Amino acid sequence: MIFWILFLLLILLGIWFCIEQHVLRVRKQTLSLEHLPAGWDGVSLLQITDLHHRQMGRGNCRIIRQAQQLQPDVIVLTGDMISRDMWDLHKISSFLQALSRISPTYLCTGNHELDLPPEVQREFWAMTEQAGCHPLRNETVLLEKSDCPPLYLAGAELAYGIYRDDNRGFRHLQPYTADDLTQALGTRQGCTVLLAHNPLLLDSYAGWGADVVLSGHV
Repeated sequence: MIFWILFLLLILLGIWFCIEQHVLRVRKQTLSLEHLPAGWDGVSLLQITDLHHRQMGRGNCRIIRQAQQLQPDVIVLTGDMISRDMWDLHKISSFLQALSRISPTYLCTGNHELDLPPEVQREFWAMTEQAGCHPLRNETVLLEKSDCPPLYLAGAELAYGIYRDDNRGFRHLQPYTADDLTQALGTRQGCTVLLAHNPLLLDSYAGWGADVVLSGHV
């Protein structure tokens, strides 16, 4: 009897895994930010994260169609758009080009981008810029409107030691503090949306002063 129960649970788990890999869900959330300039009230950001090997339709066409319907003011990609073993960048290039034609698109670094071989990593970042996507590698950009203070969009490129130790394990991870983020990005200015792949460092991001943090990874 126990065998059949376990067998049924494994089948259900397999079915759920297949569904989870292929169902496209859009979660909408409205945020109220204390420091948001009045002129930015109603601004919409579309976050896409951790695609890895997933293909939501040919060339991720289902995601592109959904983005076209939503018409966000800004698209943000919070890392792991590829996997560490994906060295053919043609598909992701076409995807980024399609997104960039819809809205200004920004990308921060995930641990899988950090784990690419150096030559592939250089090719990846060159490709993102050629596709019209703006990589934020410890960089802050200003989103501007006429007669309105800017909205700041920052992207943290976290060190690989935050994800894995020297033995590629998880026991001796590198710490990351608000001061580390200040060294990487400078002092927070104005209302800032921070893109940072790893959400487990939220206390450090908050200590730095981020108004909103958008992450992926887990």
